[in-house]
Amino acid sequence: MSTGEGATFSVGYSSFKLEQSGADNQSNNGTAKTKLIEVDSSYDLGGGTTLKAGIDKQDIQLHSDDSATKVDKGYITTLEAVMLFPSST
Repeated sequence: MSTGEGATFSVGYSSFKLEQSGADNQSNNGTAKTKLIEVDSSYDLGGGTTLKAGIDKQDIQLHSDDSATKVDKGYITTLEAVMLFPSST
């Protein structure tokens, strides 16, 4: 989405669920769920130079069927910023 002169803004969401069972159907059983939220923006600084920045947050949940109470959770947050300059030939 354009937010004004030379500026753009975008938001993304995705989710994924994986179910796993071991070869003997007794070990390594469980599920994994991930959710990802992304917020990105870019701004044209003029003269061909662009500033891009974004933040991603990923939530991970691992459930083991071996123990009904075992739930492992993790969070990954990534912040990126890039300045792009025009190439000179």
